[in-house]
Amino acid sequence: MFRRYAGKHALTCAVKALSVRARIGIITAALAGLSVAGLMLPTSAPSAAASSTCVPDYAFVNDPGIALRTQCDTAQTQLTTGGDFRPTLSPDGKHVAFVRVNNNATNPEDAEIMPTTGGDPVQLPGWNNVSYISWSPTGSQFVIVKNEDGVYIVNTDGTISSTILPDYSGSVNAAVWCGNKIVYDESDGFDHVINIYAANTDGTGATQLTSNGTDTWPACSPDGKWVFFQEASTTDPTLFHVSVVPLSGGTPVQVTADAGDGAMTPTVSADWTLGWYNNSSPQGLQFMWLGGTTVVNGPQGVLYEPSFASGDGSIPAPAGFPIAYNSTAPSPTPTATASCPAVQFFGLRGSGEEQSDDGGSGYGSTVGEFERTLTQLDPAVSATEVDYPAVPVLYTGLVSYTSTYNNSVAAGKNALQTALSVMWHRCPSVHVVLAGYSQGAQVAGDVADTLPGSERALVTAVALFGDPRFNGAQSRVDVAATGYSKHRGGIIVKWPTMHSSLRQVPSDLVSRFQSYCIENDPICNWTPQWLSVCAAVTNPSWNPAYQDCPHVQYVVREWPYKAAYWERDMLKARGL
Repeated sequence: MFRRYAGKHALTCAVKALSVRARIGIITAALAGLSVAGLMLPTSAPSAAASSTCVPDYAFVNDPGIALRTQCDTAQTQLTTGGDFRPTLSPDGKHVAFVRVNNNATNPEDAEIMPTTGGDPVQLPGWNNVSYISWSPTGSQFVIVKNEDGVYIVNTDGTISSTILPDYSGSVNAAVWCGNKIVYDESDGFDHVINIYAANTDGTGATQLTSNGTDTWPACSPDGKWVFFQEASTTDPTLFHVSVVPLSGGTPVQVTADAGDGAMTPTVSADWTLGWYNNSSPQGLQFMWLGGTTVVNGPQGVLYEPSFASGDGSIPAPAGFPIAYNSTAPSPTPTATASCPAVQFFGLRGSGEEQSDDGGSGYGSTVGEFERTLTQLDPAVSATEVDYPAVPVLYTGLVSYTSTYNNSVAAGKNALQTALSVMWHRCPSVHVVLAGYSQGAQVAGDVADTLPGSERALVTAVALFGDPRFNGAQSRVDVAATGYSKHRGGIIVKWPTMHSSLRQVPSDLVSRFQSYCIENDPICNWTPQWLSVCAAVTNPSWNPAYQDCPHVQYVVREWPYKAAYWERDMLKARGL
């Protein structure tokens, strides 16, 4: 649900009531004169010391919504409070474009633009099902990625200027304008390989810039000559860093140290400050002026997708750029070449469970119990928790709880798909076990259901607990001993704003898929009566009746323990 600031509702309704022609006029007027000439930029590159103490203004995702950090990273303004992500600042820093998740199955994500001074966003006419939007160097056009439907250069009135990738069969995370090229990452969708490419602005002359196979999230230098990107370590695929490669081609240079779970979604400012989201400790945003190698910690928490204004390109690259991350400090101890486990487990915690819960396992109590039992039964199984927001959901708010939950599920699916892609790229024959509880069950199940057949063949088992998309009619998947009613399904379909359906497990995965739904669990076996019971007892810190809610009884009823034994038998049957 989008929570608007006070006083905005009337204006929002008025804008929605305008004709398409009028809305185009609003955007055109808002962006008219959007010139980098008015941006106050230093006339020369700042010193390393100055840059380390003053981070330029940037936008980022502060879930839910987009926020802006200013005044040397000391002041923060929340610009939106809806299901918004992928913010990119205009070159002069006066506007922010972003993707908004809507409660509309025919228009799930659209492109929006708003001033950084605040106000109501305006939708770019005609653009829905959008996954990424960025700016041209002059701020007069956009580069837009549509979900599985192409990469385009778009004018401010929504018309297409040129097509870069029409109806691509793989996947593209991001596309940016860099110099006289459009730079994008592309996966073929089959071999778990994703690399960085550059094409002319008319879509011709595409060339491959990187070949590591895990290269994604391109960002352009302010002078339009260099491409920054995120990639996995060549020695340990669980570690990530930021590298840079010349737009004209050449050998990439690693500019940040390897970090567990990664240096994610890089961005570069007009004064050559590099920013990124670090998903390991300390989790949050980090910055480094590219004339040195000193890393400065920004705000901490699940704050991601930072975006600087690129400026007019008048500040030259710092002396000696690019500087390798280990050029001024001893190199870290090399990591031994990662060996490939026979079986890899990925687990996802449920709504509201924190990484610190369950003794800091990262799995939450239900999936944590499954993981501990499974690895005790088979110590050869390698286990990894998949970190994602896992936003809390109040039972009393489920009727209207929409965009924030959908964003969290989407982030979880992206995190799990990335983990699988990186792992299978390094270790193509590893067998996989997936487990999730509540929101995590939806994530794990959705990813398993949609994997290509060749990848599903490597999934040894999927165990879901309290799946919001539970389908009581799939008797070969549902564990009857839990007591569920076959006439009830998951809560997800009771709220049309979630635009989801009951789970349909692919036939080739049915024998390796088990869904556990305790009788009267209102999340997977929905009834309004039991939803009311859970709504009345959902604070374990003060209410001893909390355990009366069936949705939190999987551990006490030993279903994760039993599921682990089932999984052990599945491994034995495959000779693993």
